[in-house]
Amino acid sequence: MKKSYALLITILVVVVLAFTFGKGYLSRLDTSDRLLKQKLSREELSDSLSKTYEQMLGDNNTDLQARFDSLRNESDALIYSLESQLDLYISQEYDPLLQQNSSGDTDVTASDDARADLTGMIVTPSEYEIYIAYLERIKDFPKDLSSYEKRVEVGEVKKKLMKQFSLSRKDLDRVLLKLRQRSKDTEKSS
Repeated sequence: MKKSYALLITILVVVVLAFTFGKGYLSRLDTSDRLLKQKLSREELSDSLSKTYEQMLGDNNTDLQARFDSLRNESDALIYSLESQLDLYISQEYDPLLQQNSSGDTDVTASDDARADLTGMIVTPSEYEIYIAYLERIKDFPKDLSSYEKRVEVGEVKKKLMKQFSLSRKDLDRVLLKLRQRSKDTEKSS
């Protein structure tokens, strides 16, 4: 009888171990299956979003280009309007195209060659910022300044702008001439 009890206990231990092993194995399979389903679901979602984005991009590309063009035209109109309003405050003495050096001759940067070089160039937002800052500071000058005082004040404004925007004198003059020439060309074509 001892042999039959030992055999029965051994069989029960093997069944319990087999059941435990089987349950662990099925649990691992279930976890693996869930992870695989989550991964597939993420990939499907990613693919779906990618296809949707590509479709939207293709559909809206012309619409986006039209919106961009519209915004660019509006910003150009706004900048032109601001320039025009500020130009009303500038007298001939402050015009970078007409500025003269201390000897009375027209400044070298205002030569016809320099003007010709500047006409075809694209204007950047930072150049607009510099030009608008120049115009705003010039418009604050008192109207009763002498010619010498005006030259001194313009020189001070230029020094402040060179320091503020980290520019050389030549670069500042180039920006001012470029935008003033553009403004004058726009007025002529209107």
